[in-house]
Amino acid sequence: MLTYSLPGIYTCEVLALPPFKPNAYLLEHHRKEGQSDWEVFATAVREVMSRESGLPTIDCDVRDKVDYKKFLTGKIDKLEFKGKTFEAPPMRKKKVQKTE
Repeated sequence: MLTYSLPGIYTCEVLALPPFKPNAYLLEHHRKEGQSDWEVFATAVREVMSRESGLPTIDCDVRDKVDYKKFLTGKIDKLEFKGKTFEAPPMRKKKVQKTE
């Protein structure tokens, strides 16, 4: 949203969904081993948002997301995720010529 608040002309589509209220059926039938009520609710909301937006869900923790952002912004050159290693291409520095 910060990008769209910059000066310029932009378009943005907002999809408004009805309120999602948990009930006993949801909490009983969609609970996985060891999940508390809020985790069942959060998982259900996440799945609905993914289905309605057409965007996939990605299962990773916050630490992985922080490392990914660092990798994209060039703060780190190597990223390891789910057993795979990604390396940034070597940066080519322009030779600076001094003029006198």
